[in-house]
Amino acid sequence: MIRYSDDIWMRCNAVRESARYSQAAHQLVMNRITEGRVELSTLQALCLLSLTEFYNADQVKSRIHSSLAITLASCANLKNSAENFTGGVDAEERSRCYWSIILLRRLLGESTTSLDTQYRRSPSYPESPCMPPMAAVSPEGQRIASRSGLKSEGIVATVIKLSEVWSATQDYVRARGSSEPAVVPWSPDSKYSATLRKLMDLGQKLPPLHRYRCIKPSSLTANDLEEARDYWAPWFLSRFLYHTIICLLNHPFLITMQMQGIQGVSEVFLQQTTFSITHHTSWFLHFIAFLEARQFRITDPFFGYCAAVVATIQVQQSFWEEGRLGQKKRDNYNRCLKFIQKIGQEWELMNRMADKLQTPG
Repeated sequence: MIRYSDDIWMRCNAVRESARYSQAAHQLVMNRITEGRVELSTLQALCLLSLTEFYNADQVKSRIHSSLAITLASCANLKNSAENFTGGVDAEERSRCYWSIILLRRLLGESTTSLDTQYRRSPSYPESPCMPPMAAVSPEGQRIASRSGLKSEGIVATVIKLSEVWSATQDYVRARGSSEPAVVPWSPDSKYSATLRKLMDLGQKLPPLHRYRCIKPSSLTANDLEEARDYWAPWFLSRFLYHTIICLLNHPFLITMQMQGIQGVSEVFLQQTTFSITHHTSWFLHFIAFLEARQFRITDPFFGYCAAVVATIQVQQSFWEEGRLGQKKRDNYNRCLKFIQKIGQEWELMNRMADKLQTPG
């Protein structure tokens, strides 16, 4: 990419050159669509355009291109064609294209119904590292890895599965956490309960080798992480997504919105949401501190979005707490803000997000 080019002139003019190349790519893609010459490369280009525009804070264009990608993929029966290819480069390329569209749409909080329910069985997940480097595997993880016949899915499959719950959580946020007016959040029929149930159901299906209890990151050096970046980057993303999903579900603002007008609020529910927020924000901040200590470079704005969620919780709680505890919340907020600003050195979306976090009201 232009932003990471070794050419100094390219890096200095990254924004302008990126816009120029994006416009040229857009024109080529639209010409192919108009002429009816849609190929796998057309769908791949639409995914890249959508992602780049999202990172550059042009969400309208991003959604247009991602919508085009999923519509064309559905019309071309991409899911079916990817499923019918067995082995080889063609099968892997189609699988990656299919899951790239699904993952992109889910991370953007958009529907994937037209593609992922088109056929009963989805294509196999794209190839990715199936287990962490042995130096990072805990004794429990080593016992799991030594079991004969155990075949773990790659780490990217874990991210893809989590993205389904992430998309449902974004829908919950857009609805301000609301269900039907008479449905309280602790009801089994609420959006809160439905989304939490999705996450709990998923927990039974995720490969154990990728779980935190099977890994000991504290033993890893910066070089260890960098040498196996193809595993650790998606692994950290999976942790960020997981903890942020629970933080969003229990966000004090959304919970307060749902409590308005309700008499007889469940004290147990409020205690549970408070515990969840405390527990998962602590884990999230632990991972930020770990990444900073190991100088593991993060440039993906989805990490920054997750940090922004935690930052809003910390700043809200800082107004409730006094003295040392209130100061700790403000320090946590500042740590999240700096994390976002660092990613903002690469992407405009993060600069705007950092500005919003610093704008009163």
